[in-house]
Amino acid sequence: MNEERKVAGIYIRISTEDQVREGFSLGEQEEKLRGLCEYKDYKIYKVYKDAGISANNMSGRPAFHQMLEDMRTGKINYIIAYKLDRTTKSVRNLEVLISELEEYHCYLVCDRDECTTMLNKYRKNLKIANYILEDTPKVKEVIKIETQTKRAQEDITKTKKKDIYVR
Repeated sequence: MNEERKVAGIYIRISTEDQVREGFSLGEQEEKLRGLCEYKDYKIYKVYKDAGISANNMSGRPAFHQMLEDMRTGKINYIIAYKLDRTTKSVRNLEVLISELEEYHCYLVCDRDECTTMLNKYRKNLKIANYILEDTPKVKEVIKIETQTKRAQEDITKTKKKDIYVR
């Protein structure tokens, strides 16, 4: 029987002190993910840590890039993260990441989000979401205008209520 090798790179990241207080410290993430790897019988190659770095874009995260390089050279074939937002917060960047994972026959497993790129269903849903959000700047502008309009309406309502009480 040819059993697939399961060599994991654990990726942990925090960007703010608030995350540490909320239970997302690097140590807590690492402990939980080591337990997950033990449970799933993944051999841990390395723990990659980015502290104080946002996941808003793919650049500027040295440990993340080292992990991807280790994936490309075949040192790992599983990336384990606490939550999906530890790896990226952008749908487009996630699509790029998943394409690269597929190219190198690597899987992303997120403990708390119950998502894994091992499932075709998840990859297809992501591609649909990416297609819908292709025009993100326009979507953001519409949301901004709607929010400003709603706030203006709320201010008018408050003013009218105050006016009623003053009379």
